[in-house]
Amino acid sequence: MQLEIVSQETKGTGANKHTEYKIKGNDSLGEINVSRRFKEFFFFREVMYQRYPGIFIPPIPPKQTQGN
Repeated sequence: MQLEIVSQETKGTGANKHTEYKIKGNDSLGEINVSRRFKEFFFFREVMYQRYPGIFIPPIPPKQTQGN
């Protein structure tokens, strides 16, 4: 499996402002091309940890509240 965050885009305004990350890669099932918010990476990491036991899954850096 190979995944890479290729870009980020800020969406929304005011209190609804958030960042989406464009992820591209591939695995044994084919090509991956999705956009995800920061909070979805926690769920994704847990799924990867369960699916690939014994493989190092890097920790997620803390969320920045300023200077994104």
